[in-house]
Amino acid sequence: MKRIQMVAGILCMISILIVCSRDKTVAGNTENDPSGRYIDGVYEGQSDIDWEGYRTTTAIQVTGGKIRIVDWQIYDNYRKRYFDETYETVYTGNTLYIQQCRDNMVGMRTFGPKLIETQDVDLVDNITGATWCHRKFREVVKIALADACTDTSGSIE
Repeated sequence: MKRIQMVAGILCMISILIVCSRDKTVAGNTENDPSGRYIDGVYEGQSDIDWEGYRTTTAIQVTGGKIRIVDWQIYDNYRKRYFDETYETVYTGNTLYIQQCRDNMVGMRTFGPKLIETQDVDLVDNITGATWCHRKFREVVKIALADACTDTSGSIE
């Protein structure tokens, strides 16, 4: 019984060491280092118009293998206007939708800088109340960066 517990404990410790060490960059190893992950250039992405009539676009500048500038917008094709600080006027009198617009604007201002910080769209955390624009951001960034990866598979997923 003690032998089984000892073997289980050793296997557990080995598993923990493997998981913890795989995210650390060893000097000279760029496999897990985000620098140089992308090919320099400006990459544009555009989503299809969704069932609500919104289209998301982005332009991402990569310099030195890193994302440096992220510009993105959501366009309401039905109302022919961009989702911005004034968009909540579309819902005058509907406090729930007005609050949703405000929450999504927080996300719109936050997600681009977070992408620059993390260099990985999958590491850009959602913000409470901003799930709608977070989903749109992730989609359009993946479209834009599909050709920017130094990985020969061309995938950032």
